[in-house]
Amino acid sequence: MTLTDTQRAALATLTARFDGAFPQRTGQWRRVGRESEHPVVTPEGQAGDINELWPILGEGGDLKIKREGELVVSMEGEEYGYCAEVGRGTIEVILSPSDDLVDLERKYLVAMERLVRAADAKGLRVLGYGMQPVQAGTAEFMAPKQRYGAILEALGPIWLWFTLTASDQVHIDVNREK
Repeated sequence: MTLTDTQRAALATLTARFDGAFPQRTGQWRRVGRESEHPVVTPEGQAGDINELWPILGEGGDLKIKREGELVVSMEGEEYGYCAEVGRGTIEVILSPSDDLVDLERKYLVAMERLVRAADAKGLRVLGYGMQPVQAGTAEFMAPKQRYGAILEALGPIWLWFTLTASDQVHIDVNREK
């Protein structure tokens, strides 16, 4: 494929913008963070509702509550937080950046212990990565965030699959050269 001069100029502009988003250098250590999504289910394997967990997760007052209108969408702490996902049955555990994997694991275990305790208190179970509820995704089960409704309108019913899925991402601090 041959690019036109206009396309080459646009590509150069986008490349420079992307490159400019990275710092010229990072600290002595590269930091690492993690976002881990977990389906929450009933004992029968049906998707649970994470809205039941927010009051329990918020006990202790160490997590800052973020809302969209009346809807709790996340709770954020110094080392970890929780965030609502596309489906009302999936919760994301977000870890603050760490200097090493040992510290990242420590934060994850603390956050997961709190999440599992909250789920247990409501008779729910937290699934691991790759496991999903035993049901189909529906519009009724989609979290009522405005952007999700817009995506459903644009993509149609195929978007509903995302009301049940979960993913896991690791973020590594890199500098511009890397």
